[in-house]
Order: sequence, then structure tokens, then C-alpha cells
Amino acid sequence: MGDEAKLAAAAQELRGEGGLVEVVSADLADEAAIEGMVEAHRRAFGRMDVLVNAAADGTIGLAIADLPTEVLDRNLDVNLRALFLTMRASMPMLTAAGSDHGKALVVNVSSMAAKGGVPGLSFYAAAKAGVIALTESAQAEGREAGIQFTIFTPGFTATPMAAGVQDVGVAAEDMVAPADLGEGLRFLLRTSPSCLVREIEFVPRAQNEIVRRLAARRGRVASKPRS
Repeated sequence: MGDEAKLAAAAQELRGEGGLVEVVSADLADEAAIEGMVEAHRRAFGRMDVLVNAAADGTIGLAIADLPTEVLDRNLDVNLRALFLTMRASMPMLTAAGSDHGKALVVNVSSMAAKGGVPGLSFYAAAKAGVIALTESAQAEGREAGIQFTIFTPGFTATPMAAGVQDVGVAAEDMVAPADLGEGLRFLLRTSPSCLVREIEFVPRAQNEIVRRLAARRGRVASKPRS
């Protein structure tokens, strides 16, 4: 299913639950496209109380020695630069919401890869570590403006990005369920304006075992002679 079809299907599901949905497709490596996406939201809704930066490029399995520069650039563009640009474009609406009721919420999704390292994910881990540092700085900046910034740091999660993990024998039920992150967001929506939740980690019990299996697979691949 293409990206446009996925967006349409998600929008239909949300509308079926009574949600008001505006669908915008944008290349998050394109600054103008990001600004257009935020402007489309402003035209549709007039305000922004919550921003969740969850989009990511999930290329996996490339050792540093084999990493093409374009893959590195794409990861930094989508996983870090786009997050910053979206936050910057959204700041006027977030500041207005914080002024109105003392709390606007920004959730930036990082990764446990940023903290422990995962074989074949050096570029992804580096970008996600940048997300943590960026959000911590934003927490300090937004405190007086009524904007709360929270880091979501999931381990391996049962999404299409985890297909490579399933290849080493890890079942979806052994990973974090996407709904778990949704529950974390619901919790943040209920907290008071005086309560800043700096970070939430979502870690499957099998996190270390999954990393071990990925490392073992990389070792097997590296040991094979190249033709």
C-alpha cells in the first residue's frame, strides 16, 4: 500500500471514530513542504494544542563502512532536521495554546538505539540522540511559554519498521505494541500544566535479546567472504 493510500485508510478509521481529520502528504526532507503542512493545519483548525513528531526513516542493517552518504543525509533530514523544522513552524500556534490554557504539548519520538547502540543503525541512533538533545533544550526554552516537551523513547516496536527484527526470529508480541505509545500520549494529555514529564521509555522485555540477535546476524554476515 502506498503512502497516500495509508494516509487515506488512517483518516477513514479516525473519522469513523468521530475524529475531525485533515490529510496532508509532505516530504519531510523538504523545508517548504513542512511549512506547507503546518500552514494546512492552521487553515483547517486555527490552533495547535498538541504536536507529535513521530515520522522516521527506518533504514536498517548498514554497517558504518558500507553506509552511503545519501542514506546518512536522508536519515538526518527526516529523523532530526524535519523534527526541528516542524517544531519551528508550529511555534506560533503552540505558544498561543500555551498562553490560552497554560499547556501546549509537544511529543518528540526518539529511540532506545540513541542510548545503547544497535548494530547496523549507527546513523539512525545518531539522529535520534539529536532528538533527545534538541527536546531537552526545547524543554528549557518552553517552560515559561506554557509549552511542554516530552521525549518518547521506544525500544523495538511492532511496526513495519521492525521487519528486519522479525527476520531474526522476534515475534511481534515480544516487542512494544504501538498502542502502548498511544496510552503514553493519553497520560500526558491528562497531566496538569505544572507537571512536566521529561521522558517516557517504552522498552520490551526482550530488548537486550533482540540487540544480541542483531549483533550475531551482523557477525555472521561480516564473516562471509566477499566475492
